[in-house]
Amino acid sequence: MSERRSSWFAFLSLLSGGSLLFCGLASTLVSVAIWSLLGLTVGLVLCVHGAFELRMRRAFLGGETDRASRRLAWNQIALAGSLSGYFGYQFFSIDRSELTAMLYRDPLKSLLELYPPEVASTLVRDLPGYVSIVYGGIWFLVVAGCLGMAIYYRRSGS
Repeated sequence: MSERRSSWFAFLSLLSGGSLLFCGLASTLVSVAIWSLLGLTVGLVLCVHGAFELRMRRAFLGGETDRASRRLAWNQIALAGSLSGYFGYQFFSIDRSELTAMLYRDPLKSLLELYPPEVASTLVRDLPGYVSIVYGGIWFLVVAGCLGMAIYYRRSGS
């Protein structure tokens, strides 16, 4: 592997593993503070993926290129699966009545009153669909990013 490609690999794998570890630790701390079992689980899963990523990065840079790149690729695929499970859960647990109730409380209620009544009622009616589209879009970007990283990692080891 060329020196430039190796430094790019080192940067990307550090960024990926470090951000997973940071987000996982932050999520874990917040989840413990608010007693959220789902948040705690997600945080710990992110920590595991991040720590594994950093460990395999060290192995790759230490010369175990084929083995480490294969494991890094599989870690990214597993991360895509983990996050897909989380986004799927969030997508299917959207509470339409709670979203509607949120719109009728301040400060959102004050904002809705700025619109004509027909526009406001359309926003209230369609909000769950918009939230679903956002979760679907985020899911697509996450899976595409993870699969792209998996391909990059695997090709880096060959």
